[in-house]
Amino acid sequence: MMKRKVKVDMGELDTALNWGTSEWNYYLDLETGKVIGIDDETNRMLEELIEEMYDEQDTQITFLEELLQQRNDIRDWQKEILLEADRVDREFGQRYVSVEPDDPYQGYNDMDHFIATLDNEDLQDRLSRAIHGRGAFRRFKDLVARHPDVEEQWYAYKDARAKERLLRWLDENDIEPIV
Repeated sequence: MMKRKVKVDMGELDTALNWGTSEWNYYLDLETGKVIGIDDETNRMLEELIEEMYDEQDTQITFLEELLQQRNDIRDWQKEILLEADRVDREFGQRYVSVEPDDPYQGYNDMDHFIATLDNEDLQDRLSRAIHGRGAFRRFKDLVARHPDVEEQWYAYKDARAKERLLRWLDENDIEPIV
């Protein structure tokens, strides 16, 4: 299959892949390269509005744009988001691709794998203990911060892993990013 060439906003895509939550759905617009975030509340509002667009016989009696113009209880910025959510819904699979967040344990796995790369066995041991239990990320960051050379290595390692996941996602979705 030939890859689609898309000028992807890599920062937005990275955010969607690495910081996505269960309350938000993210989509890559294959025409603009932008990542669209739609929250659950917007999806619920859109579903309710779509129901209002049809009568009891499932005949469409109005269009979303017209319905939104009539509604004074919805702010203008919300109307824009609703129209965008509707566009994503209608053109999903052609223009829009779902961006599923990475495994929520990926950050933990990155820390664990990074620890194994260190030469200092004492620091390896202390970091391994730090990443267990509640507050693992904070303890890890605090301990790494006490070793500036290791902290620099950690952030380079973490960024490289995130970039690998981002490039893998693009490849799995047959997308060639245009720089």
